[in-house]
Amino acid sequence: MLKRQAIAVLVLVCFNGDPALAILDPAIVIDVPPPDEPVRFYTGYSLAHDSNLLRATEDEGEASDTLHRLDVGVELKLKLNRQLATVRLDASRNEFERFTQLDYDGRDLLGRLDWLVGNRWHGDISYSNTRTLNKLTELQSPTRDLLTQQRGFANALYRLDPTWSISGGLEYFELEHSATGQEVFDRREDAINLNLHYLNAVKNKLALQIKAIDGQLPEREFQPGVVIDNDYRQFELGAIADWYLTGKTLLRGGIGYTQRNYREMADRDIDGVTGRLTLHWFATAKTEIAFTGLREISAVEDFTAAYALTSGVSVAPLWTPTEKIRVEGDFYYQERDFEGEVASEDAQRRDEVHGANLSLSYTPREKIRLAVMAQTEKRDSNRESKDYRYNIVGVSVRIEFY
Repeated sequence: MLKRQAIAVLVLVCFNGDPALAILDPAIVIDVPPPDEPVRFYTGYSLAHDSNLLRATEDEGEASDTLHRLDVGVELKLKLNRQLATVRLDASRNEFERFTQLDYDGRDLLGRLDWLVGNRWHGDISYSNTRTLNKLTELQSPTRDLLTQQRGFANALYRLDPTWSISGGLEYFELEHSATGQEVFDRREDAINLNLHYLNAVKNKLALQIKAIDGQLPEREFQPGVVIDNDYRQFELGAIADWYLTGKTLLRGGIGYTQRNYREMADRDIDGVTGRLTLHWFATAKTEIAFTGLREISAVEDFTAAYALTSGVSVAPLWTPTEKIRVEGDFYYQERDFEGEVASEDAQRRDEVHGANLSLSYTPREKIRLAVMAQTEKRDSNRESKDYRYNIVGVSVRIEFY
């Protein structure tokens, strides 16, 4: 448990990763640029074969399946004086060849307004709503559990001078499960953050952030003979950076202290250093390698644990030999300790996960992209029923229209 360990680790989150650690750009903003394409339509099709869709411990062949996915979408951008409004509507049809009971219609909706007032105030307001099939890594059965996620953000930044800025924001997140019995994992988070930004002459960025989160689980957890309230309050204090160490190395992420207190079951409370660090090395003009280390607290779908403490490392190379060809990889290893256990006679659950992703994309024309991908992952757990191994291979095509 974090509270029982002397933790002193660097933790940083890439700005393109967890939105909870994202900060506004403190650079001087004179105007919001007009969109290159005010209206963009797109469609795509993908085919992927999973050797162990159900993440079964044994008889993997009996759990294999092939997914067909069709996507259609439109993105609208409109500049209103110095403001930019964006609306994206994306719908997908997902069909399985064997486990047809898992077929579903997905969606990804986004509305965003980037605003600017004078030359010192700027920010954004956004809302998103997505629906997708829950991963089967915990269910390990052909159970159709659709996840509906809603996110809302409102941020504002005020530039004190070319070097210093201050900002604040409100965040809202809600997750709902559709499957019976999974509603106990529904949750909502309301958050507020304050930031102090520093921007130097070469555009390196550093921010200090204070954040408070109110976590709510509307469906209480039922354990034998007791009803448990899993609501919690979380406080975070940290630093976030986007800093070139040299001309070829970029450090992105943040280090911070996290404290979480539960309304009931005080022995679930945790505190310590958490986060993610990514070092980008631009080896050549066409080659980049990202090295990541992480230690994070994450939600889990486990009836005997309140959360998981995840630590791990990854290496992600990127090679673009030509403007039309892109090769990406991701090789990772993680350890997950399931904490805050209640009414369990088993040993505390601990998983080790390692895997790799590899993709090759080709853009024969500006609006057409073809891709092939392969993925493999293996999980070893001290609970044998949670072990699995799977391999995925797939192809996809995406076409855009203007």
